[in-house]
Amino acid sequence: MVDTRYGSKYNQNSYLVGIDIGTSTTKVTIIDLKGNIVFSDSQEYSIDYLDSGMVQQNPDDWFYAATNTIKIAFSDNNIETNKVLAIGISSQSNALVPVDKKGNVLHPAIHYLDKRSADICNSFNETDEEKRIYEIGGSTLKPSYTGPQISWVKKNLPDVYKNTDKFLTANGYIIFKFTDEYSQDHTQTGMTGIYERAKQNWSEELLKYFDIGKNKLPDEYKAHEIVGKTNNNFKRHTDLANNIPVIAGSLDVASTMLGSGCIEKGSCFIEMGSVLNITVLEDRILSDRNLQTYPSTVPDINIIAGSIDGAGNTIRWFIDNIYKGYGVSEKSLTDEKILYDLEKEMESTNIGSDNLIFLPFMAGMRTPRSDLKSKGAFLGLKVSHKKIDIYRSILEGCSYGLKHNLEYILAKNIKVQKAIISGGASKNKFWVQMISDVLDIDIIRSSYSSGASIGSAMLAGIGVGAFRSFREAVKKVCRYDNCFKPEKKKTRTYNGYYKQYKDFVKNLILQLDSLEKRRNDE
Repeated sequence: MVDTRYGSKYNQNSYLVGIDIGTSTTKVTIIDLKGNIVFSDSQEYSIDYLDSGMVQQNPDDWFYAATNTIKIAFSDNNIETNKVLAIGISSQSNALVPVDKKGNVLHPAIHYLDKRSADICNSFNETDEEKRIYEIGGSTLKPSYTGPQISWVKKNLPDVYKNTDKFLTANGYIIFKFTDEYSQDHTQTGMTGIYERAKQNWSEELLKYFDIGKNKLPDEYKAHEIVGKTNNNFKRHTDLANNIPVIAGSLDVASTMLGSGCIEKGSCFIEMGSVLNITVLEDRILSDRNLQTYPSTVPDINIIAGSIDGAGNTIRWFIDNIYKGYGVSEKSLTDEKILYDLEKEMESTNIGSDNLIFLPFMAGMRTPRSDLKSKGAFLGLKVSHKKIDIYRSILEGCSYGLKHNLEYILAKNIKVQKAIISGGASKNKFWVQMISDVLDIDIIRSSYSSGASIGSAMLAGIGVGAFRSFREAVKKVCRYDNCFKPEKKKTRTYNGYYKQYKDFVKNLILQLDSLEKRRNDE
């Protein structure tokens, strides 16, 4: 339940702190109770890409990024430290952090992009256990899921497993560092492979499949529930007071949906970041092998999600390797200037990128068909194509991928009237208009390019009763700056290319998969 005991006593000049532990940056946003942003900044850190698909991070990089940014916020901006009401924390999904009884990290965080547990997932293929994992948990196993990750640790790093007191998520680890309390936020339980949705608890049966002790897992909290209060360690690193309530928080996508105002059944949200997500809220508990389903921040409302993995990274690849890969003068340009120039140049191009279609699976495919071995492809490439044609084809291919996912979701008797869009790439008006044309729906753009930290601050306010409900939080905090409506003539043209896109996906994906097998056989 939402704590409303203190709502009336809070000064409107009090502050809520939202933190988002992202893939490559941690962002801190501070809002007042009127919904005004008084501070927002971020700090970057590295990701370690190792051999054999292993991807790791140092959890303390997250901690220092968060505490350093908080300290700067209050010391450099004349924000009164004694007026902080609560702190909320969201994070990237499924970053596994093993800690001992003293809270020491025993191994680098296993990242959600990590593939080391793929063989463990594959060992369940076409077994009775696989059926039960799906029936109980509502999703198919993926290497990013907590169960397979812990199983890999136990088999390959037995001393780490033995000495682990608790396996934590990214936000769970930061909350522990702030409060000395263990926690597992509710929204990330749907992507563990060891959680029973009907009973809303860790599943004894599924834990046995992975040979995991339940005592290794933290207690679960709803996204807006208070886990604990800040400790001396937090005070030492931030110069803020002890005893500030810290909220359990959520998965970054769930928090971003809240920060963008998506709280009702049928709300559709598009997030334009490293991953291109399209999500819809539903009050039913749905199970589907080709979609991701997990709890939202709102009690009894679930997220149905499709995604284009690596969409943002594909644009990064284009900029580094094609746009400025061979031009000395272009290497000195900033990314912001490059993206601005590309957006302007695209205005002179035509739908279809001169008959060039891009399959956006350079980081594999999760939905609406799970195939981590999938590859990207440019189909129809010819010598007359220019850099801008290739760039436009990437944006069109990612947009077709969104439509493919949305079609699959709508086939589940789910209705969508419009979508809210957010994320860094949502600043690109040309691309957002393209998505509206391709999906044939109105798209409302959030004023906030990164809503996860804002959503975390809203959860903090809801948790301590500064906002009396989710609706009140949305009404006070959320802002919008533009509405994009589909142009029907363009939609009809895009539909023709989209049909070709689906045919290519259907007929070429397995052949592209074989490239991975050939590489492994060499």
